Amino acid sequence: MASTTGTSRKRLRSDTAATSREETVQSNTVDNPTPWERVDEIWYEDGNVILVVENKAFRVYQGLLSRHSPVFRDMFKIPQPETAESEDRCPIVRLSGDTAADWVHVLRISLQRAGSLWHAPLCSRLAVVRIGHKYEMNFLRDQALKHLKQVFTDRFPDFDNVEDHLCAFSVEARIYDAIAAVNLSRLTGEISMLPFALYVCCQLHDELVHGCEEGGLLEKLAPEDIVRCVTGKTKLAQANAAAFFRTFLWGEYYSLCCKDNCEQAFHEIITHLGQDSDNHVADSTPLEAWSFAITNYYRTKLCTTCLRRLREKERFERVRIWDSLPSYFNVDLPTWPKTGILPPLPELV
Repeated sequence: MASTTGTSRKRLRSDTAATSREETVQSNTVDNPTPWERVDEIWYEDGNVILVVENKAFRVYQGLLSRHSPVFRDMFKIPQPETAESEDRCPIVRLSGDTAADWVHVLRISLQRAGSLWHAPLCSRLAVVRIGHKYEMNFLRDQALKHLKQVFTDRFPDFDNVEDHLCAFSVEARIYDAIAAVNLSRLTGEISMLPFALYVCCQLHDELVHGCEEGGLLEKLAPEDIVRCVTGKTKLAQANAAAFFRTFLWGEYYSLCCKDNCEQAFHEIITHLGQDSDNHVADSTPLEAWSFAITNYYRTKLCTTCLRRLREKERFERVRIWDSLPSYFNVDLPTWPKTGILPPLPELV
């Protein structure tokens, strides 16, 4: 991100159409100019407004900002006095409470053709939601939220592990992106993202408490959401262990349909898994499938009927936990959908 040093010369009048909007703009006096650096990537010589965020400056177009944001549209309608801060006759607008990194993402997308958001990295989509919500850029914000809700879904995601799920989309997400997803869920009121985002947060370690910094922004869970994750991890671990035994213990579910004598094989399986620390029987990961162990170790030990029923039972237990996921984090979400009929499991090859 190349930059060139500059200084402001005049003062900007910071009154806007609403008090909440005033707080986003800072004034700067001639006697004490604050230095800034222009961002060459987003500096257009024919631009007619300069946005200064932190110490970075972007020269863009009032029409572009007005088209996306009524906040800017209303602000640009206010006549500015002769003493308003400017550079080469281009008015300067200072924005507070934002990060320059977020504005780089937003302006890159705004200046590109429609549809560019679909190819933007996840960090850009997170930035668009943050800035879009604050400045009422509803179209961009809603498009970015649509993408995030595909990742942090309220529909049962049948995955082997969380990492595979996060990487299954056009833009890969990382586990610690769930912190931002939780915060944006709170900010925008899109609570449907919250249960699964909190579940993913439960797979974090130190970041769960200390947060994660990227692009100059420290994303950190609110204390009440940290508590939800800490208590949720315990509940998930208990659910994982209970689901494990319901799945792998020999009983009538298997014995009434068994075409062979698979009881001993089930005893061996549950003993092996229970003793193998890598299998995470009591971890807070009950949504992760046992498909690898079933496919690669147990398929030769069971009759075809027991193997099929084992795979069906294993998925059923994960669905049962998924359908109750909000309750693990004490999230009141009556609209959380129940999982309907799932497609048949694929044949093992």
